[in-house]
Amino acid sequence: VVDQRGSQRWICGFPATLSETGIHQGQALAAAYALLPQLRALPRQLPAERQSLLQVASWACQLSSRVCLQAPDMVLLELSGSLRLLGEDWRQVIKQGVRDTGFAAGLAAAPTPAASRILARAGSYRLVQSLNPLPGALRRLPLPYLELTDDVQSGLASLGVSELGELLAMPRDGLLRRYGKPLLDHLDQIQGRAAERLTAYQPPQQFESTLELA
Repeated sequence: VVDQRGSQRWICGFPATLSETGIHQGQALAAAYALLPQLRALPRQLPAERQSLLQVASWACQLSSRVCLQAPDMVLLELSGSLRLLGEDWRQVIKQGVRDTGFAAGLAAAPTPAASRILARAGSYRLVQSLNPLPGALRRLPLPYLELTDDVQSGLASLGVSELGELLAMPRDGLLRRYGKPLLDHLDQIQGRAAERLTAYQPPQQFESTLELA
């Protein structure tokens, strides 16, 4: 599945079977074609994605009282109060529940919403239970998985910065002068040093769905 940013088209979704070819999320479509010339690229359908996201969020409300939509492709759940109820197989419970709604889910868990999003976006479906191991879990992640503007991305790339660990090691004063406070706020939210405002999802009081049979 291909999205477009400016004049460039890039990979925003692909079957897991293509991982072995070197294709990855965030990759330029031209680079993906170089790896797999017979690749079939389909344009992204944002309205359909949002409707699917709403279905998953509505289902997730049975697992947590704090569910947040993270358009266009994520649902955040606060699960610390639900893990005892879900048991040790909580990941399988969630995957099966999402599968029953007609979708597949990649799961990542971290002590901050921003870190959870980055891990999920990078396909690093792991569980990081506390803040202490978080920097180590995130340091090798490429910067395109962060929530940075194109100007910040290109500026950091020109400095040779390609991974989150390298970015976190840079002097904060210099980052503030070059890229402004929003970048530092994002880094602090990732590490749990600053709170992030999230809007809770409110499921509709009425639900209607149709299924077309061939």
